[in-house]
Amino acid sequence: MVEGNGVVQPCAYRGNYGNAAIHPPLGNVNEQTLEEIWNGPEVQKLRQWMLDGDLAAAGCGGCLAVSQGQPLQLSYDMAVDKKGALDSEYRRNLFLKRREIEEGKTIIKSKPLVLYVTPTHRCNLRCTHCYETPTRGDTIRRKGFQEEVEDLLPTLSEIVPGGGEPLVLSFLAQIV
Repeated sequence: MVEGNGVVQPCAYRGNYGNAAIHPPLGNVNEQTLEEIWNGPEVQKLRQWMLDGDLAAAGCGGCLAVSQGQPLQLSYDMAVDKKGALDSEYRRNLFLKRREIEEGKTIIKSKPLVLYVTPTHRCNLRCTHCYETPTRGDTIRRKGFQEEVEDLLPTLSEIVPGGGEPLVLSFLAQIV
């Protein structure tokens, strides 16, 4: 998840509910490239904890999904597993990711499969229930970030936009 202030977290739970004080962000795209964050020290530690099954150390200990028994698994397009599936960059990346997980790697060559991105908290809406109102000025400032996201598109099964009305944002409108 890339938040409007550039902070990168693996999920919504880890960066909220008091967790952020215990588990630092994985990085910040205003200061680092996505590639640097993807294999950076915080992500390597997170991968090792997940491989070891140490969900508390990974920041998942109080997660509602985990406490309800939802399985921790890759989110991907299952059509790639069907016999006769077309070869694609996405499919090759998924198979590489599976192999890297089986081999217990913490520095990996595979790319993300899902990306949640909120390029800014600026919004044309003023919803009374919005929790982002105090952070309206948050925005990803680093040049090159949009191109990094565009480079990931062939390996993503989904990109989840956030931040008010995402399709009025030129960043996401250009990608769509």
